[in-house]
Amino acid sequence: MEEEMKSKVVEVARKSDRIIVVKLIFEEKVLNVISAYAPQVGCSEIDKEVFWREMDEVMQDVPGNEDAVIGGDMNEDVNNDSKGYERVHIGYGFSRKNEAGERILDYNL
Repeated sequence: MEEEMKSKVVEVARKSDRIIVVKLIFEEKVLNVISAYAPQVGCSEIDKEVFWREMDEVMQDVPGNEDAVIGGDMNEDVNNDSKGYERVHIGYGFSRKNEAGERILDYNL
């Protein structure tokens, strides 16, 4: 991370081995950058449920006056069809949408 960005970091919180939150302040704006690594398609449903429960907790902890950006590897295919998901998907993607891809899109609605 560049020195200029380091000075904007006010908090780093590790939720789990799969989720970390870095809170930055830009003038009067607070941004929560959430880096997440979702369980892969072959992982157990229990692992997936734990991950999504942790993501829910992280998102609920973001105050309404702060912004949040989720990045990382969500291990889903959302393809480029954003129909019905225009608020959270701008039309970039590969492959065909799979069940996990629909889950991430539905999660962000």
